[in-house]
Amino acid sequence: MKTAFVPVIAAKPTNLRRGTQRLPSVTLTSVFVFFVCFSAWIPFAINLGGLNLRVSQILLPLVFLWLLTHKATWSTARSSLPLVVGGFVLWGAFLFWTAVNFSSYTSLIKPLGRVFLLGLNLLHLFAMYWLVVRTQQWRGAVMALLVSVTFFNMLLIIVTIGAGLSIPFFRGMVAQEGGMALVGGELVHTQVERFKFSGVSGGVISAAVLAIVAAILMTPRSKPARWLWFMGIINVIGLVVGFSRQNVISLVGGLGLVGLYLFLRKRLQRLARFVVLIPVIIIIGLWIISLLPGGLGFYEAFVGRTLQLFQPEAYATGTVGGRLQLWSGMWNDVVRNPFWGHGQDAYLKYHLNPGEEGSHNFPLEVLHAAGLIGFLGYGVLHSLVLARGWRGAFCRSASETDRYLLLGLVGAATALWLSSLTNLVFTTPLYWVMLGLVVAGVRLTCSVSRNVGQS
Repeated sequence: MKTAFVPVIAAKPTNLRRGTQRLPSVTLTSVFVFFVCFSAWIPFAINLGGLNLRVSQILLPLVFLWLLTHKATWSTARSSLPLVVGGFVLWGAFLFWTAVNFSSYTSLIKPLGRVFLLGLNLLHLFAMYWLVVRTQQWRGAVMALLVSVTFFNMLLIIVTIGAGLSIPFFRGMVAQEGGMALVGGELVHTQVERFKFSGVSGGVISAAVLAIVAAILMTPRSKPARWLWFMGIINVIGLVVGFSRQNVISLVGGLGLVGLYLFLRKRLQRLARFVVLIPVIIIIGLWIISLLPGGLGFYEAFVGRTLQLFQPEAYATGTVGGRLQLWSGMWNDVVRNPFWGHGQDAYLKYHLNPGEEGSHNFPLEVLHAAGLIGFLGYGVLHSLVLARGWRGAFCRSASETDRYLLLGLVGAATALWLSSLTNLVFTTPLYWVMLGLVVAGVRLTCSVSRNVGQS
C-alpha cells in the first residue's frame, strides 16, 4: 500500500547515484543520527580531561575515519567553501578572544573546554554533510531523525505515565519547580513537574520535527500515512512535556515557513489542507496528554506558558526578566566596542537566574564573546544554510517529493534557530546536524549536473 511517507523516505532516490547504497554506510548514518538525538534527550556523558563528552561527540573520530577510508577524493564543492570558512572563523574567533582575555579568568580550563566543545558541535555539521553526500543516504538520515526523536518522546510518555502512577523508579525522574499553569481555568503560580533530563531542548526539537512531518504530509499525489500522523501526535506530546514559551514560538516559526511556501507557490488547496490538518494533529496530541496519568500537570503548565506570551508583565519577571538583565549587560559591552571579543563565558560576570547556566542567546553570545569578526562567521554560516535550503525548496531539478522534504528541514532548522535566541539548544549536536542535513539535501537534490560523489 502506497503512503505519503514511503515515497519520501523509502523510495528509490531521485537524481542520486545508487551504487553507493551499502548496508554499512546506511547503518553508520542511522546510528550517528540516533546518538545525536540521544545526546539531546539523555544526560549521559563521559568525562575526559574535565570535559563532559556526549556519545555523538565521541563517535566523531569513527565517522571521519570511515570517511577517510571509504573516500579517496576529498574535493569540496565551491559552494561549500563559504560554510567551511564561516565555521572556522566562528570557532577561531572564540578561541582567539578567550586566549586574549586569559587574565580575566581564574582558570582557562573551563572556557577553553567550552570552546573545544563548540568545535566538536561544528564538526557535527560537516560530518553529517559529508557522510550523507558520500553515502547518498539523505532520505535515510531524515527518516532516522524522525524515528529517533519520536522514540525518545515515547520514552518521556512512559515516564510521565509511570510518575503519574507513583511508581518510585519513574518518580525519581521528575522534579518540582515553581511556575505558571492554567489550573481550573485560572492562570496561577504553582508547583509543576519537569523532567530531570531532556527538558526544554527536547520540546523545541519536537517542535522542529513537527515542521518536517507537516511538510511531508503536504507531499502531492499521496494519501497521509498513519504513522506520520502517529509521529506528529507523539511529537506534539513531546512539545508539551518540555513546556516552554519558546516551544510555541519555534512551532509557529517552523510551521509558518511551510505555510508561506505553500502560499508563494500558489498551492492553495494544499494550504487549506495544511490549515486544517496540522491543528487537528496538535489538538489530538493535547487531548491525549491531558488524559494520561501524570499528563494533566504538563498540559496545564504548557497552556500556562503559552498564555504568558500574551501578558506584557510576564516579560519583566521570572526567567525572562533575569535574562533581559543579562542580555542588557552583554549588549552594553558590545556597544562600547563591537570589534572586541570578551571570550568564552564572559557573560558570567553578569547576574544569572538561580539554577540556570548559559547565556540563552546564541547570536548575542557570539557577538559578545567573539566580537564582530566571530559574528560575521556565525552570520555567513547560518544565512547561507537557511537561504540555500529555502531556494532549494523551489529548485526545479529536484523532485516534488524532495522539495517538500527539504522544505521541512528548513522549517526545522528555522525553528531551532529561533529557539537559540532564548534557549540553549545550540549546545546540542542536533542543532548543528540539522544544518548539515539542509546543506546535504540541497547538494544532492539540486546539483544534478555535478559529481555527487564529491564532498
